[in-house]
Amino acid sequence: MPDQGFEDQPQSRIRIVTITFSFDNGKLLKLLAERGEAIRSEDFIKMRKIESEINELKEKELDKLTRPCSAFVTLENEEGYNRATMLNKISVGDRKSLAVLLPGVKPINM
Repeated sequence: MPDQGFEDQPQSRIRIVTITFSFDNGKLLKLLAERGEAIRSEDFIKMRKIESEINELKEKELDKLTRPCSAFVTLENEEGYNRATMLNKISVGDRKSLAVLLPGVKPINM
């Protein structure tokens, strides 16, 4: 995408500062908190029961638990933000067809 003129100097490359993924893992987090409470209160029978539930959840929903459901991207400057906003406006259809490219990392289709 060509430079949009939001910086003093033309920007040929846009740098990503951070990418933070979020996951649909609320059930797992709840079970882990319950297990932690059982360990804290030294209720090891309850702890083993909860561990069993955790393992069952992982077996049934591992793909759902480990696939990002959204990404929060921090860009280095306003030019990057505006290019991303423009790309978002021109993207149509299923956004899962977009690829995220980072230097030295294989593309991640989302």
